[in-house]
Amino acid sequence: MASIRAINPKKLGKNDFINNGTASEEILNTLEQIIRYGISVCVGGATNSGKTTLLDGLLGTIPNGKRIFTIENNVREFSLVKRDSDGNVLNNVIHTVTKESESEKETVNQEDLLEYALTSNPDIIVVGEMKSAEAFTAQEAARTGHGVLTTIHANSCEATYGRMVSLCKQKYEMKDETLYNFVTEAFPIVVFTRQLEDGSRKIMEVT
Repeated sequence: MASIRAINPKKLGKNDFINNGTASEEILNTLEQIIRYGISVCVGGATNSGKTTLLDGLLGTIPNGKRIFTIENNVREFSLVKRDSDGNVLNNVIHTVTKESESEKETVNQEDLLEYALTSNPDIIVVGEMKSAEAFTAQEAARTGHGVLTTIHANSCEATYGRMVSLCKQKYEMKDETLYNFVTEAFPIVVFTRQLEDGSRKIMEVT
């Protein structure tokens, strides 16, 4: 059995999201400014709800001088490097992916890459998806002044924080109330996306 994920080679931008009905210009402008100035954001939604596509589009608006460090699980989906007509790189992006191995010493997980990212002087850290114990390290990074952008499987903005708490407890067993305070401080902005019946994606809620 195999699972193949096809990634749209076309990079969507603000006008595409507006024309597709994903979000209004006002919402996209607000999110763009929030991300640009280092405020951490989590995009929640079900599988195939457009979380990564939305995040990729928003990251494309980041000024070239800011360093972006991306962390993805097994497969790279973000494509943020900008080049001029001569092929010269214009912006400052470090793309990384996890590595699975039968040898524990050779395995590289998202938590390992997050710890490495913190030593690379990033302006923005992008965790492709919070799925496990890396959620705790991600919220720690966000609470120490780094702008962290990530996605998570959740059914609403409110449910996103509960999901984060559950993932953080895979790292440390702490009181839910303490962890809830941590994650709400770390990610003050949560965006919830959904795939509609006609196949389109839409931002349903921002809190």
